[in-house]
Amino acid sequence: MNLIEKIKNNQKKTLVRVYMHEQLKEIINETYSYVYVGEWNKIKEVLKNYKTEDYVVETICVNSALELKDTKNLNARIEYGAIIRENVEIDDQAVILMGAVVNSGSKIGSKTMIDMGAVIGANAKIEECCHIGANAVIAGTIEPYSEHNVVIENNCFIGAGAVILEGVHIKEHTIVGANSVVREDLPAYCVAVGIPAKIIKQNQKDNWFVEDLR
Repeated sequence: MNLIEKIKNNQKKTLVRVYMHEQLKEIINETYSYVYVGEWNKIKEVLKNYKTEDYVVETICVNSALELKDTKNLNARIEYGAIIRENVEIDDQAVILMGAVVNSGSKIGSKTMIDMGAVIGANAKIEECCHIGANAVIAGTIEPYSEHNVVIENNCFIGAGAVILEGVHIKEHTIVGANSVVREDLPAYCVAVGIPAKIIKQNQKDNWFVEDLR
C-alpha cells in the first residue's frame, strides 16, 4: 500500500488529552491530578458524567490518518518539539532539532542534522552527513503527487530557509545557499544560490565538510 492509499484507507483519529481534578481532595491552585489520552468520540461519552469545571480538554489532532513514530529506541538525537510521522527511517547518530517536521516515508541518513523548524516532506531521502538548515523546506511527493521524490546525497549542506522542490536530486558535497529555491537537479561538488538557484562554483574537489558532523 502506498502512502496515499494508506492515508485514504486508515481509520481517522481525533485524539485529546484530558486533565481532570483529583476527586475527593482539596484543589490547590487549579492543579490537575489525572491526565487521560484517547479518542475523543469515546472520551466525550465518559465526560457526560462530570461537570465542565472538573476537567480541561486539549485537542492533540483531528481526523489524523497517520501515527507518530515511536522514537524511544533510536540511536539518534531527537529534541523537544520535533514531529516525526510513522514510516520514517532514521539512521544512527542523526540529529533532529526543535520544531522540525519529518513526514512519512522519509529517510534521514546517519550523522545528518535536521535543524530547527525544517520541514522534510513525504518520501524525501537525505543521505549521510548532511545539514538541513533551520526553516528549510524539502518538498514531499504526496500533495501534489509526484513519482520522483527529493534525493539529497552524502555531505550536502542546505542553507537556512532554502526550498528544494519535488523531484530534485542533489548530488554529494553540494552547498545550497540560504533562502535559495532549487528547481532542478544539482551536480556533485557545486555551490548553488538564488531564486531560482544557479550554480556559482562547480567541480571544486575540496573536502567541504568534516566527516563527523556530531
